[in-house]
Amino acid sequence: MRLIVVFLLLLVSKTFAASVVTVTPITESMSRALLIDTPIEVVYLPPKRLPINRISSWLNKHRTDPMAPFDSIVNISSMRPDLNFYSTVRSRNIHVIPIDIAEALLPGGERVAVQKPNEYFWLNPNNALLMLGILKRDLSLIWPEYAPQIAHQHQKVSQSLRQIALELEDSLLESGYEAILNASGNTQPFTKGLLLPTLSKQESNEATSLKILTVSTKKSVDQWLVDDFSRHSKTTFINRWKATLENLNRLHK
Repeated sequence: MRLIVVFLLLLVSKTFAASVVTVTPITESMSRALLIDTPIEVVYLPPKRLPINRISSWLNKHRTDPMAPFDSIVNISSMRPDLNFYSTVRSRNIHVIPIDIAEALLPGGERVAVQKPNEYFWLNPNNALLMLGILKRDLSLIWPEYAPQIAHQHQKVSQSLRQIALELEDSLLESGYEAILNASGNTQPFTKGLLLPTLSKQESNEATSLKILTVSTKKSVDQWLVDDFSRHSKTTFINRWKATLENLNRLHK
């Protein structure tokens, strides 16, 4: 009887100590979205002030640092090898399970669509939906006891993202804009998925008769501010997308 009690206590302890570690803003945001109704902790390692283009440097400086053991690491290292931190996490817990949401760790597994190295592929809603699907499947396999909660959150988040994508298109059509110009290359995966054509700087200079909408990741008058998930935020995954939609609606009210 005592052995059974000890075993149950250990099992409960392990359940409530479950943790997922992430090193990129997008993986942290998606993990938090799907695990919100579970006791599984989502840990973000880099300093929250760092943008994604400075995280690899931080990781390289801390690869031999001691750290707490984690049960799983969620990353996008198949597309961004510079952000791979699995070996460091594994050195503390040999049983840590890697989840790559950019390319499923399965034979012939799903893979995000990319056009350029290091692009912000997660800004394309189709890629984001695929990434959420990979994450949902792997988290449910690791923690089957929380599979119903994870599946519920996945359905909720995915439906919300699909709805926002539709509303973005409707808002663009109502705005009267005829083309899009990216102020930064970071937003290209996002604008490529929209109905309006995306112009280069030279093309926009030549298309003087068109009403062109400039997309930016920095707040500016008469430009569409888009959250590119390059920085950590306490705001939820879906609310960050909603903010992008609201910023567009604000331009043509």
